[in-house]
Amino acid sequence: MRAHGLVSVEHPPGNAKSRVVRVTEVGARVAAGVNAMHSEMTAAVYADSPDGHLEAFLALFERLDAYFAEVIDGERKR
Repeated sequence: MRAHGLVSVEHPPGNAKSRVVRVTEVGARVAAGVNAMHSEMTAAVYADSPDGHLEAFLALFERLDAYFAEVIDGERKR
């Protein structure tokens, strides 16, 4: 996650072993998008449609993958 700019890791002075991990602005956007899509995926799995929920779930999973790629790629271009 650090390599993609989703979190930053800091080493406080005076304690070489300790680390502070912070979620970056990009990481917060990714987390918000993931949470929204997770809710949609959960709804799709528990839908009453016997044959439609799997297709909906897989489509949302593909959207999630594309979302990660878009956010990470956009940050690399900045």
